[in-house]
Amino acid sequence: MPSSSQEKGIDLILYHRHSKKILTIQVKSSKTYFNDDKKKPRTRQYSYYLWLNRFEVQETADYYFLIGIYPNVPLHVDKEKQKEVNVNLVKWEPVILVFTNSEMKDFLDSVKQKKEDKPDKMFAFGFDNSDEIYQVRGCPEHTNMDKYLFKNRIQEIKDKLGH
Repeated sequence: MPSSSQEKGIDLILYHRHSKKILTIQVKSSKTYFNDDKKKPRTRQYSYYLWLNRFEVQETADYYFLIGIYPNVPLHVDKEKQKEVNVNLVKWEPVILVFTNSEMKDFLDSVKQKKEDKPDKMFAFGFDNSDEIYQVRGCPEHTNMDKYLFKNRIQEIKDKLGH
Protein backbone atom coordinates (compact mmCIF):
# COMPACT_ATOMS: atom_id res chain seq x y z
CA MET A 1 0.00 0.00 0.00
CA PRO A 2 1.36 3.44 -0.79
CA SER A 3 2.19 5.58 2.23
CA SER A 4 1.48 8.81 0.38
CA SER A 5 -1.17 9.99 -2.05
CA GLN A 6 1.71 11.05 -4.30
CA GLU A 7 3.16 7.53 -4.62
CA LYS A 8 2.14 5.17 -7.37
CA GLY A 9 0.44 1.95 -6.46
CA ILE A 10 -2.83 0.55 -5.27
CA ASP A 11 -4.70 2.82 -2.86
CA LEU A 12 -7.29 0.39 -1.55
CA ILE A 13 -7.71 -3.36 -1.36
CA LEU A 14 -11.12 -4.99 -0.91
CA TYR A 15 -10.96 -8.48 0.51
CA HIS A 16 -13.86 -10.89 1.05
CA ARG A 17 -12.84 -13.22 3.85
CA HIS A 18 -15.23 -16.04 2.88
CA SER A 19 -14.58 -16.15 -0.86
CA LYS A 20 -10.90 -15.12 -0.39
CA LYS A 21 -11.26 -12.83 -3.42
CA ILE A 22 -9.43 -9.52 -3.63
CA LEU A 23 -10.09 -6.38 -5.66
CA THR A 24 -7.51 -3.62 -6.03
CA ILE A 25 -8.54 0.01 -6.41
CA GLN A 26 -6.67 3.05 -7.61
CA VAL A 27 -8.23 6.33 -6.39
CA LYS A 28 -7.98 9.60 -8.29
CA SER A 29 -9.50 12.67 -6.72
CA SER A 30 -10.39 16.14 -7.84
CA LYS A 31 -11.11 19.34 -6.08
CA THR A 32 -14.74 20.22 -6.76
CA TYR A 33 -15.14 23.50 -8.59
CA PHE A 34 -18.30 25.51 -8.04
CA ASN A 35 -19.76 27.24 -11.06
CA ASP A 36 -20.27 30.75 -9.75
CA ASP A 37 -20.55 32.34 -13.17
CA LYS A 38 -23.63 31.01 -14.89
CA LYS A 39 -23.60 34.05 -17.21
CA LYS A 40 -20.88 32.61 -19.46
CA PRO A 41 -22.45 31.17 -22.59
CA ARG A 42 -22.03 27.40 -22.59
CA THR A 43 -24.13 24.62 -23.98
CA ARG A 44 -25.13 23.44 -20.50
CA GLN A 45 -24.41 24.86 -17.08
CA TYR A 46 -23.68 22.63 -14.11
CA SER A 47 -23.34 23.68 -10.50
CA TYR A 48 -20.17 21.65 -9.87
CA TYR A 49 -17.23 20.37 -11.89
CA LEU A 50 -14.47 17.79 -11.37
CA TRP A 51 -11.29 18.32 -13.40
CA LEU A 52 -8.69 15.57 -13.72
CA ASN A 53 -5.41 15.20 -15.58
CA ARG A 54 -4.86 12.30 -17.94
CA PHE A 55 -2.90 9.52 -16.23
CA GLU A 56 -1.36 6.13 -16.96
CA VAL A 57 -3.60 3.14 -16.27
CA GLN A 58 -1.84 0.60 -14.07
CA GLU A 59 -2.27 -3.08 -14.83
CA THR A 60 -2.43 -3.90 -11.10
CA ALA A 61 -5.66 -1.94 -10.50
CA ASP A 62 -8.93 -3.82 -10.93
CA TYR A 63 -10.94 -0.62 -10.54
CA TYR A 64 -10.43 3.11 -10.73
CA PHE A 65 -12.47 5.37 -8.46
CA LEU A 66 -12.68 9.03 -9.53
CA ILE A 67 -13.79 10.99 -6.47
CA GLY A 68 -14.92 14.50 -5.60
CA ILE A 69 -16.56 15.93 -2.48
CA TYR A 70 -18.97 18.82 -2.93
CA PRO A 71 -20.99 21.05 -0.60
CA ASN A 72 -24.64 20.25 -1.11
CA VAL A 73 -26.02 23.77 -0.75
CA PRO A 74 -29.35 24.90 -2.20
CA LEU A 75 -28.78 25.96 -5.79
CA HIS A 76 -31.10 28.94 -5.45
CA VAL A 77 -28.85 30.61 -2.85
CA ASP A 78 -27.16 33.58 -4.52
CA LYS A 79 -23.38 33.96 -4.78
CA GLU A 80 -23.04 36.43 -1.88
CA LYS A 81 -25.14 34.26 0.47
CA GLN A 82 -23.08 31.18 -0.44
CA LYS A 83 -19.97 32.94 0.83
CA GLU A 84 -21.70 33.35 4.20
CA VAL A 85 -22.66 29.66 4.54
CA ASN A 86 -21.00 28.03 7.54
CA VAL A 87 -18.95 25.13 6.12
CA ASN A 88 -19.48 23.18 9.35
CA LEU A 89 -23.24 23.19 8.74
CA VAL A 90 -23.07 22.20 5.08
CA LYS A 91 -23.82 18.61 4.15
CA TRP A 92 -20.79 17.40 2.21
CA GLU A 93 -21.59 14.78 -0.43
CA PRO A 94 -19.28 12.48 -2.38
CA VAL A 95 -19.53 11.91 -6.09
CA ILE A 96 -17.71 8.74 -7.13
CA LEU A 97 -17.28 7.34 -10.62
CA VAL A 98 -16.17 3.71 -10.88
CA PHE A 99 -14.37 2.26 -13.90
CA THR A 100 -12.92 -1.21 -14.40
CA ASN A 101 -9.33 -1.26 -15.60
CA SER A 102 -10.36 -1.87 -19.22
CA GLU A 103 -13.13 0.77 -19.03
CA MET A 104 -10.58 3.29 -17.73
CA LYS A 105 -8.21 2.51 -20.60
CA ASP A 106 -11.02 2.87 -23.15
CA PHE A 107 -12.26 6.07 -21.53
CA LEU A 108 -8.81 7.70 -21.49
CA ASP A 109 -8.22 6.62 -25.10
CA SER A 110 -11.45 8.42 -26.02
CA VAL A 111 -10.51 11.69 -24.26
CA LYS A 112 -9.86 14.03 -27.20
CA GLN A 113 -9.69 17.74 -27.81
CA LYS A 114 -12.91 19.20 -29.12
CA LYS A 115 -11.50 20.90 -32.20
CA GLU A 116 -8.73 18.47 -33.12
CA ASP A 117 -8.61 14.70 -32.95
CA LYS A 118 -5.67 14.81 -30.55
CA PRO A 119 -5.56 13.47 -26.97
CA ASP A 120 -6.65 16.04 -24.40
CA LYS A 121 -4.41 16.41 -21.35
CA MET A 122 -7.45 16.86 -19.09
CA PHE A 123 -11.01 15.67 -18.76
CA ALA A 124 -13.89 17.00 -16.70
CA PHE A 125 -17.31 16.11 -15.38
CA GLY A 126 -20.21 18.45 -14.61
CA PHE A 127 -23.06 17.77 -12.21
CA ASP A 128 -25.73 19.37 -10.03
CA ASN A 129 -26.05 16.47 -7.57
CA SER A 130 -24.70 12.95 -7.08
CA ASP A 131 -27.52 11.35 -9.12
CA GLU A 132 -26.56 12.62 -12.57
CA ILE A 133 -23.14 13.41 -14.06
CA TYR A 134 -21.82 14.31 -17.50
CA GLN A 135 -18.41 14.30 -19.13
CA VAL A 136 -17.92 17.90 -20.28
CA ARG A 137 -14.29 18.01 -21.38
CA GLY A 138 -12.40 15.51 -23.49
CA CYS A 139 -15.44 14.71 -25.61
CA PRO A 140 -17.19 16.34 -28.59
CA GLU A 141 -20.42 16.89 -26.62
CA HIS A 142 -21.60 16.40 -23.07
CA THR A 143 -21.88 12.67 -22.40
CA ASN A 144 -24.03 11.10 -19.68
CA MET A 145 -21.81 9.09 -17.31
CA ASP A 146 -24.47 7.92 -14.81
CA LYS A 147 -23.72 4.25 -15.46
CA TYR A 148 -20.29 4.79 -13.82
CA LEU A 149 -21.67 6.25 -10.59
CA PHE A 150 -20.69 4.20 -7.55
CA LYS A 151 -24.30 3.52 -6.57
CA ASN A 152 -24.84 1.91 -9.99
CA ARG A 153 -21.74 -0.31 -9.66
CA ILE A 154 -22.08 -1.63 -6.08
CA GLN A 155 -23.73 -4.91 -7.04
CA GLU A 156 -21.11 -5.61 -9.71
CA ILE A 157 -18.32 -5.08 -7.17
CA LYS A 158 -20.05 -7.34 -4.66
CA ASP A 159 -20.49 -10.02 -7.33
CA LYS A 160 -16.79 -9.85 -8.28
CA LEU A 161 -15.91 -10.35 -4.62
CA GLY A 162 -18.15 -13.42 -4.47
CA HIS A 163 -20.55 -11.76 -2.01
